[in-house]
Amino acid sequence: MQAAAPPAPGETPVWAEEGGHPTWVVHPRRPSRATSPPPAIWQSPPGAVGSLCGDPVLAGDRLLVGTNSDPDWSARFPVDGGVMACLDAADGTLVWRHFHPRLDWRFNDVPASPIRSRPAVQGDRVCYFSNRGSLVCLDLAGFRDGENDGPVTDETRTGASDGDIVWEIDFVADHGVFKREDAGMGNPLSSPVILSTAAQGDLVFCGTMQGTHPDGTVANPAAPSFVAVRLADGAIVWSTSVPGENVALGSFGSPAVLGEGPEAKVLFPAGDGKLYAFEPTTGGSCGRSTSAARRGRTT
Repeated sequence: MQAAAPPAPGETPVWAEEGGHPTWVVHPRRPSRATSPPPAIWQSPPGAVGSLCGDPVLAGDRLLVGTNSDPDWSARFPVDGGVMACLDAADGTLVWRHFHPRLDWRFNDVPASPIRSRPAVQGDRVCYFSNRGSLVCLDLAGFRDGENDGPVTDETRTGASDGDIVWEIDFVADHGVFKREDAGMGNPLSSPVILSTAAQGDLVFCGTMQGTHPDGTVANPAAPSFVAVRLADGAIVWSTSVPGENVALGSFGSPAVLGEGPEAKVLFPAGDGKLYAFEPTTGGSCGRSTSAARRGRTT
């Protein structure tokens, strides 16, 4: 890493990708009236971290970003797969990374593609949707804190630079989701959002990328397309299969929360091009938009 002077007080690091094969630069945020790029805080050499398609997230002094196991970067993971990386925001050094092998069929998981989900952070928990069709919760500290946070405690990689799984829900293997490949579908995709509720505590909302088979059919219309999961233990509180067999390509959209307190609603842009609203703790329907996707288009 090539370090520069630290940002001045009031300047917030911002992540950018410059050039072709990734050379990543972190700049201090400057007022919009600035006419020239600010000097870099730090910069990684080409190929040092992998490919970037999703949005990075700053969590205190940590920078989280979905990427892939670029062989130029990761001798530890010489096979292709998705990676969630945690870096030191001050100088770009690696804190930990968590690897997800590819699914067997490229129609479900395109080779060399990075994790496109923007991670959501609540306290010391990091949640994102992996290239394998799983919703993952990791410990922000990784294994550097000397603890193996559960309920998942049987990880095979437990080194200081490895990610620590708290829980993981595999929607492809365990819930019948047909994960449609996401190349060319925009960025970021299937990014979770976390909402604190009085009835259920912190809930994680996320789409599952449930989509169509190459022949245009939906293999399992009843499979969940959108879920609410308890952050504390990974228990599914409720799920929905909207729009069922009417999905155009895939449910790649990321949810959002509208309103606060008891009036809050969670919004999900489904794979039929319609926006659905749900009561956060029960999954009760609160309505949907009337616009429909054209064939071949999705959210």
